[in-house]
Amino acid sequence: MPKSINVRVTTVDAVLEFPIEAKASGKQLFEQVTKTIGVRETWYFGLQYVDNKGYMSWLRFDKKVVDQYVQKDQHEDVYPFKFKAKFFPEDVAEELVQEITQHLFYLQVKEQILSEEIYCSPEASILMASYAIQAEFGDYDPSTHQPGFLANEKLLPKSVMNQYEMTHEMWEERITAWYSQHKGMLREDAELEYLKVAQDLEMFGINYFEIKNKKGSQLYLGVDAFGLSIYEPEDKLSPKISFPWGEIKNVEYHGKRFSIMPTDMDRQSPDFVFYVSKTKVSDLIMQLCMGNHDLFMRQRRLDTMEVQQMKTQAKEEKARKLGERERLEREKQARQQAEKKAFDLEERLRLLEEENRVAIQMRLESEKTIELLQEKVRIAVEEAQVHARKNLQAEDEIRKVRASALKSEEERLLMERKAQMAEEKVVNVLHSTQKREWETAELKRELEEAKLVRPSVKSQTSGETSDAGLNLSISSNQSAAVGTHPSSPEGGSTPHAEMELMASDDEDVEELSKQLEMESKDYIERSRYLAEQLNALKTQMEDMKVDEKKTHNDVLHEEMVKQGGSKRKALQRSKSGTQKARIAFFEEL
Repeated sequence: MPKSINVRVTTVDAVLEFPIEAKASGKQLFEQVTKTIGVRETWYFGLQYVDNKGYMSWLRFDKKVVDQYVQKDQHEDVYPFKFKAKFFPEDVAEELVQEITQHLFYLQVKEQILSEEIYCSPEASILMASYAIQAEFGDYDPSTHQPGFLANEKLLPKSVMNQYEMTHEMWEERITAWYSQHKGMLREDAELEYLKVAQDLEMFGINYFEIKNKKGSQLYLGVDAFGLSIYEPEDKLSPKISFPWGEIKNVEYHGKRFSIMPTDMDRQSPDFVFYVSKTKVSDLIMQLCMGNHDLFMRQRRLDTMEVQQMKTQAKEEKARKLGERERLEREKQARQQAEKKAFDLEERLRLLEEENRVAIQMRLESEKTIELLQEKVRIAVEEAQVHARKNLQAEDEIRKVRASALKSEEERLLMERKAQMAEEKVVNVLHSTQKREWETAELKRELEEAKLVRPSVKSQTSGETSDAGLNLSISSNQSAAVGTHPSSPEGGSTPHAEMELMASDDEDVEELSKQLEMESKDYIERSRYLAEQLNALKTQMEDMKVDEKKTHNDVLHEEMVKQGGSKRKALQRSKSGTQKARIAFFEEL
């Protein structure tokens, strides 16, 4: 039985561990991994490992695995590898065909951005985070994606969050505002949109290496899908000079010396020469140059049958998924309509039940009110009967008083007549008395001799006078009695004037005929559509920015944006001038 070794291959979303033959080549291991994962666009990927000297290396396909000095995991006796994208496309939308390829690139680039291996501006970070949320959670649903649903998600680089005085809730609010605008976007489309934004980042797809020119100046070499670029140590965003792959004829190295031959037909341009610190670095740069140049040439040739087949299958698969999504969307809409109809019916039933409950309650209250009113009517009737009896008694008393008053009036008139007769009698008596006194005086003078018979005459006269005085006194008393005739028991007032009208103390009964108006409103927001662009978002966040916490790359990026620059413009500017002039500029750095 052939001897075997154990290998562990870690992808961005899985770990594969299996044995292979000890004599297996790098190509055999790579093909086994790609078949297991299902990747057909194998030219973008490679197996990365750390050698026994601690250097990061890529597995060579033409050598055996055990002959490439892979540092074993001594604890588990396995050879560890990482399956990663080694080469990046110029245009992700045009060149990445398979969905699995896009997904692997998406996960790797996302990890590089969050770990700040690739610089990303704050506003671009928020937009890309919204695509990442769309890819992971699907369409935004306010009822499901409540505040706090991103609490455990790492979506932004730490340096971005440190630049602003914003809470996690405020970051979530801004990301969700963009996320809500991606409704209807498939997962693979969201991941592709993420990569479209990422490919415009200045450090996307670039491998940096420390180099020196002939003067010994410390510089950086950038190798990517577009060519070779030179950067100053303090600025990895904007290249100083660049050499596209179309301008490079040959690349070779001898030890630490790297030489690039331009495609200058007149041979007026010298070779582009730089130096690295280790021969191992030269070998790694050579691998990347060869692979990127092959991709550059591949994109400028007709697609192979394999690529054409993959593109056709990808289109058919995408069309199938779109059709499936449309079908599911129709079913979802039909289900939502049915649920809405059922909800409306339930709501209508609830309203009817509520109206019925209110009507029953109103009826009960009405019955209570009617009973109360009937009781008040009964009491009012009894009071009316009491008042009626009192009225009858008062009328009877009035009749008695009136009858008594009539009788008193007759007696008064009779007494007045008697008094008048007595007065007349007194007047007559006075006249008679005066006459008698005169006669008496005459008799005294003439008949002094009649003294013996005078008492008898006086007695008779006095008796008559006393009778007259008695009659007068009686008459006066009778007259006083008539003058002080007592009033009626009601003090001279009529019974009707004495009776007071009763005022009801009860409050008015509220109207029971008022109809209940119930209106239902839909307070659930179906979607949040915002018309803001990235610059509006940047302006909105500017007030909360802490300038002291800006990174060096933030300052460089802001300066480039102020000057109207971008990755494409910077690359185009770095390619300007003749090859000879660019090489001379490099030597003077």
